Amino acid sequence: MNFGGGNHSGNSSRGGGGGRGRGRGGSNANYNNNNNNNSGGRGGRGRRGNSRGGGRGTSGRGRGTRIKFADSIATFDVSVDAHVMPGKPGIQALTLWAENNILFSGGADGITKMFDINSGTCNESPDGKEVSSLCFELGWLFVGYLDQPQPGQDVGFVKGYNLMASPVEIFNFELNAQFPAAHQGRVTSICVAGEFVFTASEDKTVRAWKLDQKWNLVGSLGNQFAHDTPVRKVAAWNNKIFTGAFNGEIKIWSVQGAQESVFQAHSEMVTDICGWTGPNQNVLLTCSADKTIKVWDLAANQGLIAPNSQPVFTYPPPDSPLRPKALTCMKTHQLGSGVSILICGFLDGSAQVLDLPDFTDLGFLNGHDRNSTVTSLQVVPQQNLLFLGSLSGKLSCYKFVS
Repeated sequence: MNFGGGNHSGNSSRGGGGGRGRGRGGSNANYNNNNNNNSGGRGGRGRRGNSRGGGRGTSGRGRGTRIKFADSIATFDVSVDAHVMPGKPGIQALTLWAENNILFSGGADGITKMFDINSGTCNESPDGKEVSSLCFELGWLFVGYLDQPQPGQDVGFVKGYNLMASPVEIFNFELNAQFPAAHQGRVTSICVAGEFVFTASEDKTVRAWKLDQKWNLVGSLGNQFAHDTPVRKVAAWNNKIFTGAFNGEIKIWSVQGAQESVFQAHSEMVTDICGWTGPNQNVLLTCSADKTIKVWDLAANQGLIAPNSQPVFTYPPPDSPLRPKALTCMKTHQLGSGVSILICGFLDGSAQVLDLPDFTDLGFLNGHDRNSTVTSLQVVPQQNLLFLGSLSGKLSCYKFVS
């Protein structure tokens, strides 16, 4: 598999561009100026494309309208069958070893794959247990696994792979000798901050681990439970830890584990959290199953958000022509032109590109399986590529347009 172009063989498919909208739609909501009421023009009608998905559709817009595609931002290159085992299809997570241009994918099939983007080669590690989360940092690959010893009992395992060692060193994260696992529930998210690895789980906990000959548990956020409901996301940004829960609540913690703030960000599950820094702006972006993206100002109040705070902007705004949809993931990226964008994945299988900070609708990605939930997104800055993983098990690659 050669993600960068050239000849493609095996279980892969390539696609050309679909219909391209002529108008530039969206909200033009520059939250830096609180200019939230200037509704931009609606995107023009798209031409019928030459590849799958180029015709009439309803994804993201009102019924009977054509889809505006983001072909001027990112063009579809190739799609490969990464995790399509019968009965257990689905990509659960993606992560990147940026220095070496290596992409990792984890699937419900119990396999972790390593794609060398430069050479197009792929290696895999069959672990047997469903991969539920991935994180790569400082030469370490951290993998969360789900095991079900008996029906209704979820156990979350975490392994750390030191890829800088030869041979590769493998460490298990264990609570204690009596319970040789990391969590009593699915491991939903992993992040690294300083010398600590944080693992979040559906058992309502977020645990911190530190390397001392092996990865040892040093404590749990909130002493025992981080939230009153399962935790969906843990993320590190600006020397803070952010956790998002199934009930829409977000908490901010110090890296040392002290709770600094809690606020009700969404009415349903928080599905992703990321920070973004722009000209004179430092904001937190959150997305949710409640079909919204919200922007929170971190520049004021020393990077904290008060319990009764309101977002400085919510997308889509009430007057948007776009149909609200449940979000699953998002990634920020700066194009070569200097323009910043936000790529969003949705439960219905679509993926949208918005510009930052205005949240102008730049269109939907075209070429991947738009009938399967988007589970993960990964940008490869050095190669100007975007990878999209879905529950179909297909891994799709896009090239950002120079």
